Amino acid sequence: MHDKHMQLIDAVNNAKTRHDHWTAYCILRGWREGMADCGRSVDLIAADLTQFERGHEGRPMCCGVFNDWKPEEGEL
Repeated sequence: MHDKHMQLIDAVNNAKTRHDHWTAYCILRGWREGMADCGRSVDLIAADLTQFERGHEGRPMCCGVFNDWKPEEGEL
């Protein structure tokens, strides 16, 4: 479950456009809500810890999602 969670988080963090970022974020939120509806608990702290292990300990984030995400150059 953690691997799938990180895969969805990576899709949000690696998005290039605002549209792709929002779409990936909505998919992530829906997946988290679906897991909760099934009685499964997603470890949100583990997502941050995985990002720390990847070398992102200095980036602002919440539950593995980077708060400082920006679209690629030229995207409005």
